[in-house]
Amino acid sequence: MDATVTISLEIELAWGLAHIQDADPQDRHSKGRRRETETLERLLGLCDDLGLPVSFDVVGHLLLDSCAGTHDGPYPPGWFDADPGTDSSTDPLYYAPDLVERVRKAEIDHEVCTHTFSHARCDEVSEAVIDQELEHVIDLHDERDLPSVQSFVPPVHAPPPRDVLVDHGIRTVRSPVEYRPPIAAPSHPENALARMMQRIGRLHPVEMVSRTPSVYSPAEVDGVVETYTSWHASLSAPYLQNGTASPHLLYRTLPRSVRQRHHRRYLLEGLQSVASNDGCIHYWSHLFNLSNDVQWPPIRSFLEALASYRDRDAVQIKTMAELGECIA
Repeated sequence: MDATVTISLEIELAWGLAHIQDADPQDRHSKGRRRETETLERLLGLCDDLGLPVSFDVVGHLLLDSCAGTHDGPYPPGWFDADPGTDSSTDPLYYAPDLVERVRKAEIDHEVCTHTFSHARCDEVSEAVIDQELEHVIDLHDERDLPSVQSFVPPVHAPPPRDVLVDHGIRTVRSPVEYRPPIAAPSHPENALARMMQRIGRLHPVEMVSRTPSVYSPAEVDGVVETYTSWHASLSAPYLQNGTASPHLLYRTLPRSVRQRHHRRYLLEGLQSVASNDGCIHYWSHLFNLSNDVQWPPIRSFLEALASYRDRDAVQIKTMAELGECIA
């Protein structure tokens, strides 16, 4: 494949943690979703200026203006306990049709793809649930007059049932280069230092400091085109502020400007690598990760460099749906 860059951004908001026991679904987000909305507008504005398309993978429930808090389907008991059953004015982290409307009204033809209806992990629910999730999403796309769903981003990278994707006309799926299967609940070392290191490793992966960009060409597997990404978010950096959450104290021993330069270098190394060797590099993150003023400078520099590479015909930029069309 000719040198290609793809960018996907997960818009899941509170649904990202809605099914995790004892988690606060609104954790890491701003009050009233103010910063997330501002960040999306800032990103869309820059993409308009530079002519850069993005695949926005959206949790389908966010397309709703309101709901009663229950939804039809073969869901496990209590599946929608986190659903407030209100509306976008009351709970904008659970309902966000205005965000998708902003994407649709942008000058650039972005892709709106799916991240399931309720952030359902494919390794935790039945195929029947995934089938229902996609039915809900397809119906909402029809109601909102959105293009048909062509691409699927599985929550937490859990491999989806390919036959279900094919049955619903989905052509492209985002997959990690190396899948990490779920593990049992971690043990709790008695030693305080060991507990601290375990928490750091889980929430603040040190491996990300020395990571290198991954360049892989998409491939068709079981009737669906796979576009490959890193396991951890790559467009944003864990050693910078993510949403409202500060990075671990160990990261903060380095000046913020040093960490920002390091991330900018990482992003540009991937761009240089794919331009030199062909193939595809796929950068991804969540909207909340970017929703502060710390992550933005290296990302802005990267997007400006990406447009420059594109203008020199050194790379092409494709959405996930367009990748699927290339391999077809």
